[in-house]
Amino acid sequence: MGNSQPSGDSGNGFGREEAVHLILELVKEIIQNNRGEMTFQVDKKRPRTLITLKLPIERRKVIYYEPISI
Repeated sequence: MGNSQPSGDSGNGFGREEAVHLILELVKEIIQNNRGEMTFQVDKKRPRTLITLKLPIERRKVIYYEPISI
């Protein structure tokens, strides 16, 4: 309405490209810390990019104790 921002600036000193770069750096660090994997697929026919994140699942040993009947 009255206080719209220009499309390239979010009002905090970061442009759109800088914000995307910052987000990707954060995602990269999270993936490295969790031993995950990130892949990009760019569709040249359509303006679309697919980003896939794969993180390992947590595996815990399940220990089952038989109930004691008294």
